[in-house]
Amino acid sequence: MILPLQHIFPQKPDSSWRNDLGPSDLAFLEENVHTMTNLTLSENNGPLGNKSFLEKKEMNKGNGEQGYIYSRLWLNRYLKEIERWDRKAWEERYKILSDRFLKIWSRPQIEIDANRDNSEVNIFDAVPLQNYQKLEYAIFMGERLEINNVTSLYVEVFRMLFKLQPETFFNHSELRGKINICKEPDRLIAPEPISDTYFIEKNIGSNVYKFDRIEQALTIFNLEDELIIKYADN
Repeated sequence: MILPLQHIFPQKPDSSWRNDLGPSDLAFLEENVHTMTNLTLSENNGPLGNKSFLEKKEMNKGNGEQGYIYSRLWLNRYLKEIERWDRKAWEERYKILSDRFLKIWSRPQIEIDANRDNSEVNIFDAVPLQNYQKLEYAIFMGERLEINNVTSLYVEVFRMLFKLQPETFFNHSELRGKINICKEPDRLIAPEPISDTYFIEKNIGSNVYKFDRIEQALTIFNLEDELIIKYADN
């Protein structure tokens, strides 16, 4: 049986959510409504709907055991333990899910050839660096970037893309869904400015994820040949 996705904080929350949450928590959850952390699985998606968190947690209409507390899924275990779904709970569940996923889908152990070619390479041809490895520099749209890690590369590429064509970040649905961008840094876990008014989330997991999102953005902007990286010598 395939269980449908359930938004913990609903896409169209009823008044109980707005009465229960402060403006900051409400704005954060609205910004992150479609994130992995705000999603779970439930065969009772219809009855739960837009109800308050406690109703979703405890619902037992007609002894139907619709609420999260009756779920046997590991995915809902944390939801059984809390009394409130706000930013703090979202961040804690984010950590729980991330740790679990990385244990299940651990990164491969790759043998690095000490004699490998460390020359400049297009990012689409590059192997994502392990966390302990460094970059010597990058060249993007003809500009040399003095950076030594993938997180800095990720931020700088999106900063330059935003400067080049900011409207694409809001008008292109795939890019908008992948890149968490907003004006309020307190909505993000690890905000990084990409303009005078906008920030992106830089804490998105491994270097593999960062490479993947950079490559997707370059494809959208038709700039596949414009990012060259140089591995640092170990």
